[in-house]
Amino acid sequence: MLLLRKELYFLLLPLFFIACTESEELPTLIPTAEFQSTLAKSVTPDSPRVTSTPLATTIPLPSVTPVLPTAEATSVIGSGVNITTPNEGTELLLSSEVIVGGLVHLGTEDDFSVTLHDASGTELARGNIQLNDFNSWQATITVPDSIGGTGEIRAIVRDTAGNVIALDNQPIVLAMSKDDTGRYLELYRPNSGYSAVAGYYLFFDGRAQFPVNNLLSISVWNENCSVQIARQSYRLKGSGYWQGFVVIPSETVGEICAVASFGEPETEDWREAQVKINVLPSDDEAAKGILIGNPPPNATIAGRKSLLVYGTAFNAPTDAISVSILLENGRLINEGVTSVDKNGYWELELFIPSDATGIAQIKVIAGEFGEDNYLEDETMVTID
Repeated sequence: MLLLRKELYFLLLPLFFIACTESEELPTLIPTAEFQSTLAKSVTPDSPRVTSTPLATTIPLPSVTPVLPTAEATSVIGSGVNITTPNEGTELLLSSEVIVGGLVHLGTEDDFSVTLHDASGTELARGNIQLNDFNSWQATITVPDSIGGTGEIRAIVRDTAGNVIALDNQPIVLAMSKDDTGRYLELYRPNSGYSAVAGYYLFFDGRAQFPVNNLLSISVWNENCSVQIARQSYRLKGSGYWQGFVVIPSETVGEICAVASFGEPETEDWREAQVKINVLPSDDEAAKGILIGNPPPNATIAGRKSLLVYGTAFNAPTDAISVSILLENGRLINEGVTSVDKNGYWELELFIPSDATGIAQIKVIAGEFGEDNYLEDETMVTID
């Protein structure tokens, strides 16, 4: 974010963070900085254990298109401007030049601007506008390479006093090119529109390429993405797939920003990915669910070794979480039961036998099937 508007540096939120590089084993990471907002006044919970264990040797880049927030009203006074290109949810590639356009009705002294913004509303770029016949307009915008995730194009008409006469907003996605071989940062999860729960772990994962000083941070922000309420930085072993968890302060509810970043803000090597998500109070009827964090979807995992399966559960009906691994032919490879801690973290180590190969389903459940509070999640992997 062209951040650092109101950063709060207070106490400490625990965070579990691991990075999967070219090595088959997870490095043991040492936190470099820890703090949390005074909003989190409850007893500091135990962090999930960092366990060095074989993980996926091949993790394909998932195609993630976040579900974007609904656009705001298209006009504050009348309907003097609109955006017809691009469509809502269109991916704009970082470092690319894009054409946007629409219709506008201008007075002789009105000012017209077209700008690109990140999830916090910070302006990233300003369009070079060309007014055409029949009240149409077109603008060229150069998308910076520094910030990915949720974004928005704004077209605004102002009078001579600077008052907004008309506006239109178009939610878009700031996406990395899959052919990019330079420095970049991707955030796979959480996605825009994801509902987290106050007082529980929020799971992050993604891919980092050439992180500055091999240092990557994840954080959460509230008040329209302007106030940081939790953050943790960790050393990575290098480029590759990474995962992390951070506890959302128990008093936090409503819309927040989830952010991953490395480098110094506003410098050439700074990279950031951000999405807007919703946080439910822990006593909300909808505040329940279960998620597999590891292994990630479509991962290739090694046989003849133990696999650490872990994730989060929100308001699980019992402390018991059942985990099973089932081959495509119906063979049950392994199963077990583990417990979930007070902040929703669970883990279980299961051995993959030498004769188990091919596509497999990993499934976790909590509660009794058919009951209202029954929870389940599953992911598909390939055992090599």
